[in-house]
Amino acid sequence: MSWADRGYAAPRFDSPFRRSPFAAWTIAVTVAAHLAKVIANATTTGAGSAWNRVLGVTWEGVLDLELWRLATYALVHGDAMHLFWNMLGLGVFGSMIEPIFGPRRMLRIYAAGAVVGGLGVAVHALARVPDAPMIGASGALYAIMVAAAFTVPNAEIIVFILRVKVKWLVTIYAVIDVLTLMGDGRRAFGETGGIGASAHLLGGLAGAVAAYVWPRLVAPRVDALRAARAQRRAAAAEPDADDLELDRLLEKIQRDGLPSLSDAERAFLRRASSRRRDGR
Repeated sequence: MSWADRGYAAPRFDSPFRRSPFAAWTIAVTVAAHLAKVIANATTTGAGSAWNRVLGVTWEGVLDLELWRLATYALVHGDAMHLFWNMLGLGVFGSMIEPIFGPRRMLRIYAAGAVVGGLGVAVHALARVPDAPMIGASGALYAIMVAAAFTVPNAEIIVFILRVKVKWLVTIYAVIDVLTLMGDGRRAFGETGGIGASAHLLGGLAGAVAAYVWPRLVAPRVDALRAARAQRRAAAAEPDADDLELDRLLEKIQRDGLPSLSDAERAFLRRASSRRRDGR
């Protein structure tokens, strides 16, 4: 058997559901949601618009506590290209950091970006298009992108024919969104261009907090507080020396009778009985 025939020398083609389960499943569910919307729209006139109204995020929906919209709007996309670019970004950036963070932390980062980005969209839309539902996973995607910029800043991505480091690519996107908000986002990027930029930036901010600020600054303090509280509870649960002595004397009385106690033990028993009566 040659070296190339040995099992450890063979190339491994793991399923993306094994390498990056969160990214892979999120892409699968989002694509399935879009296909369901397309099928519904093809079979029923106006079903696509109804889908957006029910699942998209709106200011009125937030005020009515329809909080599921802050999650479901990230599953709905306007068209195939909108879906393609968001899911491509999730696949590229998500696969970079999921082996480091794990699926559960990835879910927290993605959800934080979706919720914060959705709230930003709802507030911004109030001044522009208050009745129009906002859709798309861009806010959640930006959370993953910013998390990647903090975690693997020098990793490179091929953009057309250029190799660009993650930190610079994410910075370029952020600058474009800032300029969009500072300028006339409606003229440059359409009716909801500025609204999309607010979702991107707030989603990215949520990603920075979830991936970088929380684990380094907040989580250690929370863990310290929890540990201190656990120690106080353990100390309160432990019996003190007087309780242990009282238990010993009561066992002695049960075993050998009251006459077996010494004068000192009788005095201790009287003091303990007095404290119990006084509630001390």
